[in-house]
Amino acid sequence: RIETLVEEGLSDILWSSEDLDEFISVATVVVCGEFAPLVRKLQETMIVISEIVKSWSSHSSLHLFGEELGSSQLEELSGKQKLACQNFETSLTSGRKRIKDMMEALLALVETGQDSPAWITYSNQVDVVVVNGVRKAFLSGISHLLHRVSLFEQGLAIPPLVTVKLELLGNEISFTPPLNQISSELSVSESVKEMMYQYLNVCANACVLKSKEQHGSTSEILLSDSEINSGLSKVIAHLESSSRKCRSLRNKFLPYSFIWEDDVIASFNLFLKGRYSLQNKNLNRPQTVRASARSTQGRSRPATATTALSGTMGTSDWTFIFPESQASESSREHKLPTLDDFDMQIAVFEGFLEKVNSVEELVTVGWIIVDMKPIKHCLQSLVLKWKNKFTSHIIDRVCDVLDTLNTVLLEVEPQVEIVSGLEDDWSLIKNIVSVFNKVNSKGLEVDDKFGAVHRSVQMLQKYKCQIPSEAKNFLSTAPQRWSALKKKMGIAKQRISPKVQANVDLVRQEFETFNEWFEQLRQVFNQSGCLKYGTSEEVAITSLEACKARLLSQQERAKDLEMVQELLEKNLFNFTKLTELANEFEVLENLLHLCRVFKQQHSDWKCHKWCDTDTAVLLSATALQLDQLKNLPDFCSEWDVYTKLIDVIIVLQNTLPVINDFLRSSLRTRHWKQILRLALPRQSGSTGSVTSEKLKMFTLRELMELSFSDHAAEIRSIAERADKDLAVEMAIKTFEEVWLSRVFELKPAQKSGRKLLPPVQGSGKRRSDSVVLSTTSVHLSFEVCLLENIDEVVVIVNEHQTSLQALLGTNSASSFMEDLNKWRKILQTIEAVLKVWKSVQDLWYLLQEVCMSLEMQERLPGAMLTFQMVDKDYCELLQQVEKNANVMFQCCQEDQLTVLNKMHNSLKECQNSLLAHTRTYQDSVPWFLFLPPDDVLSFVCNGTEPAFLSSNIQWIIPSVHMLQYEQVEHDVKIVAVKSRGGDSLSLTEMVSTDSPIETILTLLMQRISQSLRSCYSAEIRSSRLAEGNISITNLKSFLQSAIQGYCPRQIVHLIVGCAMRVIVEQSPTAESVTELTQSLTSFLSSRRFEVGSGVSVGTLSGRDHWICSAVLFSLYYR
Repeated sequence: RIETLVEEGLSDILWSSEDLDEFISVATVVVCGEFAPLVRKLQETMIVISEIVKSWSSHSSLHLFGEELGSSQLEELSGKQKLACQNFETSLTSGRKRIKDMMEALLALVETGQDSPAWITYSNQVDVVVVNGVRKAFLSGISHLLHRVSLFEQGLAIPPLVTVKLELLGNEISFTPPLNQISSELSVSESVKEMMYQYLNVCANACVLKSKEQHGSTSEILLSDSEINSGLSKVIAHLESSSRKCRSLRNKFLPYSFIWEDDVIASFNLFLKGRYSLQNKNLNRPQTVRASARSTQGRSRPATATTALSGTMGTSDWTFIFPESQASESSREHKLPTLDDFDMQIAVFEGFLEKVNSVEELVTVGWIIVDMKPIKHCLQSLVLKWKNKFTSHIIDRVCDVLDTLNTVLLEVEPQVEIVSGLEDDWSLIKNIVSVFNKVNSKGLEVDDKFGAVHRSVQMLQKYKCQIPSEAKNFLSTAPQRWSALKKKMGIAKQRISPKVQANVDLVRQEFETFNEWFEQLRQVFNQSGCLKYGTSEEVAITSLEACKARLLSQQERAKDLEMVQELLEKNLFNFTKLTELANEFEVLENLLHLCRVFKQQHSDWKCHKWCDTDTAVLLSATALQLDQLKNLPDFCSEWDVYTKLIDVIIVLQNTLPVINDFLRSSLRTRHWKQILRLALPRQSGSTGSVTSEKLKMFTLRELMELSFSDHAAEIRSIAERADKDLAVEMAIKTFEEVWLSRVFELKPAQKSGRKLLPPVQGSGKRRSDSVVLSTTSVHLSFEVCLLENIDEVVVIVNEHQTSLQALLGTNSASSFMEDLNKWRKILQTIEAVLKVWKSVQDLWYLLQEVCMSLEMQERLPGAMLTFQMVDKDYCELLQQVEKNANVMFQCCQEDQLTVLNKMHNSLKECQNSLLAHTRTYQDSVPWFLFLPPDDVLSFVCNGTEPAFLSSNIQWIIPSVHMLQYEQVEHDVKIVAVKSRGGDSLSLTEMVSTDSPIETILTLLMQRISQSLRSCYSAEIRSSRLAEGNISITNLKSFLQSAIQGYCPRQIVHLIVGCAMRVIVEQSPTAESVTELTQSLTSFLSSRRFEVGSGVSVGTLSGRDHWICSAVLFSLYYR
C-alpha cells in the first residue's frame, strides 16, 4: 500500500492537484497510523525474545554437575547432570513456546506469508538470537568446568571433579569406576564426556530452528563453535591425563602381589618344605623391624647341612620347627627353613603392613580423587592373615615343645626321686638305668629346643605376638625344674653305681650277648646282597632296610648298656662301632641311590647312536660321577658295588676317546677294516658281517659291547695315520685345484712408435720415408703380448715343491707314492719350462726392435733371419697361450722344453752377433767408448726414440740433463738442451732424430757449440763489454741485467771470467786487484750473496779473483 501511494504521488499528484489534501491524509494514516505501530511491535518482540534468551544463562540451577566445586562420585555427578538437563530443558521449552506464540501473533499482525523474504529475514535474525542465547547458556552451564581448566593450565590447585575407588577385585587391583578405556564399562573420562554431550544435545533439541536447512542443526552449530569445542576437549584431555597418573598408584602394591595371588596355606606348606621364599621377590624389611631383627645378609646356608644357630642352648632349628616324623623325613633335603627364615618372612609382612598403613586414604591426582580405603582395608586383612599363619605355627611349636617337656618331667621326676641305692634286683636296676638314658637323650633335645624356644618367644614379642599364659608360666619355671632333675639324676647315679658293680658277672653276660649280636649283624651285612653290584635295587634296599631295622631295634638296649658300662667304670664294649655301622648304612644307602641314578643316566646315554653322542658332555658328566664316588669314605673301596660302579664309569670314559677317533672325517674304508679287525675276532661268528656302515648305526651300548676301549691306543694310531693320509690327499687335491686354475696373465708388449724396416727392393726411398710393415704374417692379426706373471708362478712352483718334498718324507707317502711322483715330475717340468721361457721372453723382447730395424737387417742379415724365424715361432706360441692360458697345460706339452731351448739358443746367437757388431760402434764412435756393450746396444736400438735419448743423454754429454723436442711435420726434432741447474739453451738449428744415433750425436754437439758461441756474442754486445769497454762498472751492469733477465750460467761464467782476466791484467798492483774484487764482492753481497765456507777473498791469489767472483755469482744464481 505504501509503494502504491508513493507511486501515485510521484506520477499523478501535483502541488496544484485538488486531491492533494486527501492524498496527504491517506498517506499519513497508512504510514503513521498503521505502519509505525507495526514496526514498533516488531522491535518490541525482538527485545522480549532477547530477554527470554538472556534468562536461560542467569539461573544457577542450569549449571552442569551443580554449582558446588567439590569432588563427587560418578553416580552423584550423573544425578547432578540429569537435574541440570531437566532444568535446562524446562527453561528452554517454556521460552521457546513464548517465542513461538509471539512469532505467530506477529505473523498475523503483519498480514504477510511465511515464505515472504522479509519474514524469512526476520525469522533468521530471531534464530541467530536464540542460538547465541543457547550458546551462552551452555557456556554458563559448564563455566565451572572451564574455570577448572584455566586454573589447572596455570599450575594452580583445583578442586577435583570425580572420586574413584581403588579396590582389589579377584586377583587384580582395579579402579571403580574404571580409568582405562579398554574395559567393558565406561571409564571416568568417557562417562564425563557422555554427560557433557548429553547436556549439549538437550540444549540443541530444546531449540529447533526454522532455518535448519540453511544453517544446519543446533548441535552442529554449537559443536562448530571454537570456544565450546576447545573447552570440551580440554576437560576430556585433563581427565585422561589424570587417569593415566592415577593408574601408577597400583605400582606401589605390585611387588606384594603374592599377598592376594598366592594361596596362604599352600604357600606356607611349600615354605615348610624349603621351596617358597619371599627373598626371591626383592622385598625389604621395614625400617621399624630392621634395627631389631637379626641380620642374615651376606650369609648363605650350606647346601649339605642345616643352619647352625647361635645362642647358649641353640642347635638346629628344624628339630624345633618340625614335628619329629616330618623332621626325620625331610632331613635329607637340607633346605628346610630356620627361625631366621621365619623372621625374614614375617618382617616382609610387617614391612608391607607398615607401607599399607602409611598410605593416605584419599589421594588427589589432578581432576580425580582416589579413595584408597577399600584397597587399604583389604590388604591389611590379607597381610594379617599371612602373618598370623607364620606366627601361629611358631606359637604352636613352642606350645608343643613345652607340653612334651612337661610330660617328660612329670614322668621322669618321680622315677628319679625314688632311687634309694638299696635296689638289689638286676631287672629293677636295668629299669633305673633306662630312666637315666631317657633323661640323657631328652637332655640333648631339651638343650636344642630350649634355645630355639627362647629365640622364638623373642621373635614373637618383636612382632607383638604372645604365647598362651600357661605355656609362658611353664617356660619361666622349666629351666629350674630341668636343672633340679639333672642334680637328682646325678645323686641317683652315685647311689646305683655300687649295685651295678656288685652284679658284674651279670653285666659281663649282657655285654657278651650284645657283642655276639653285633658281630652277627656285621657278618650278615658283609655277606648281604646289598654290597654286590649285580644285586637288583629292590633286593639291595630290602636287605639294607632289614639290617638298619635290626640295628635300630637294639638302640635303646645299647644306650642302657653304655650307661651300665659308665657306672661300672670298665670298658667292656666299644659303642662307637654302632655309630660306625650306622654310618656305613647311611653311606651305603647314598651309594645305592647314586648307583640307581648313574645306571639310569648310563641307560639313557647308551640307547642313542654313538655317532650322535656329545663326548664332551659325557666326559664332564662321568668325571662328576667319579668325583661323587671318590668323595665317599675310604671304607667303601671294600664294597663290590663301589668298585664295579667305578669300573663301569671308567670303561665308559675310556670309550669316549675312541668315539672321538671314530668321528674323524679322515677315516676311510681301509682304516675301518683295520679297526674292525681289532675287536671282531673276539666276538662270535655272527659279528663277522659287521661293516663300517653297520657300525655307524650301532647304539653306544652295542659299541661298548665290542670292547673297542681295550684297543684305544691302536685305534688312536690308526686315526692319526688317517689324519696324515688325509693331509696328503688334501695336498694332492690342492695341487690339482691350483694348477688347473693357474693361468698365464698376458700384457701387451710396450713397443716403439716407429719401426725402421727394410725397404722394398729397387725403391729409392730414404729411411725416414719407410713405413711400418710386418715381416711375417703373424703380426697382421695378432697383437704381441708378454707373460706377466712368470715370477709369481715360479714362486708357487717352489712352494709346492717344498711341500711335496715334506710329504715324501712322511710315513703316509707310501700309499700315495704314484700321485706324489707324478706331481714331482709335473712341478719339475713346469719349473724348467718357466725358467727357459722367462729367458726366451727377455731376449726376444730385448732384440725385437733391433732385429726388426732396417739397419740391422742390412748389416747382419743372417742373424736377423734367424731372429725372424724365432719371432714367428714365439708369436705362434703366444697365440696358443692366448687360446688356453693354463700354466700346466702349456708347460707340460710334449717337446715344449725342447722348443724353448732351441729358441733360447737362437736368440743367444742373435744377441752375440749384435754385441760383436756393437763393439764396432765403440771403436768408431768416441762417445760409446766408455759405455758397456749392453748400453751401446740400447743406444743403437733406441737412440732414435726421443724419450730414451732425452733421459739417457747425460751418459754421453754429462752437462746436458735432458732434451726438448718439437714435432715438425712428420719428424721429431731437438730444439733445445737443458742443464741440471735448469738453464735452457735454444739451438740455433734444430737436430732431426730421423738419422742413425752417431749422426744425431755429432749434429747435436755441433749445434750446442754453435749456440753457445752465438749466445756469448749476443750477451757481449748487449752488455757493452766489448774490447776497450771492460770495467768494473760495466761488469756490475752486466751482472745486474743477468740477474734480472735470463742468461745461461755457462755464458755468465765465460763473460765474467774473460772480463776479470782483462781487469786483472790492467791493474798495476795486487792490492788494487784485491780492492776491485772486494768491490765486486760487496756488490754481490748487497744482493744477499755470501762467500761459501768462510773463505776470505783477500787470501786468494790475484789470478783466482775472477774465479771467486764467478763462483759467487754461480752460488747466487742457483
